[in-house]
Amino acid sequence: MDEKNLKVRRTRTKIRDALLLLLEKKELRQISIKEICNTAGINRATFYNHYGSQYDVLDDIKARYLTDIEKLVGERDAQASGKPDAAEKADMQMRSVKVLQYMEDNLFLSRMLLENITDDLLIERIFNLPRIENLVHEGTAEIEDDAAKNAITEFSMYGAFGMLRGWLNKDTRISAERETELILKLLRNVFSE
Repeated sequence: MDEKNLKVRRTRTKIRDALLLLLEKKELRQISIKEICNTAGINRATFYNHYGSQYDVLDDIKARYLTDIEKLVGERDAQASGKPDAAEKADMQMRSVKVLQYMEDNLFLSRMLLENITDDLLIERIFNLPRIENLVHEGTAEIEDDAAKNAITEFSMYGAFGMLRGWLNKDTRISAERETELILKLLRNVFSE
């Protein structure tokens, strides 16, 4: 990696870190570019060479967070393979545990991103990962009524998301393994009806 790219990466990291530090104290709409620059130790021109606004910085943080989750789940190369066998289900549970552990290890960022969702994009990106989407499709395959299929899909997606957000917001949490078991049990129960 050449020195210029390294400098760009370091500057962007400083800006992202500065925003996260400021978000611990106040809401995004209350944070100015000047505050981000002062915290990051850069000038405004440097900030604008990399980002257009504090919202763009947050979008970059979200994108990186989701990329990390996608890597843990291994979704980029996943393809629908029909009904999962026991080994695939165990693999999905293990990967789900890794995702929850990542979220717990990055607790402030996870809480901040999951609590301040301004649209459904983050939820959809998490639950539209191919392996998770395959679980939903498997569970609703027998349902011919599109309205019922959509309702069950949304209910399971937002129910699992609510469980995940509730788990992250607790000061004393059960293990990532146990929470994964409960979320997958919810999904299996919803789909078994």
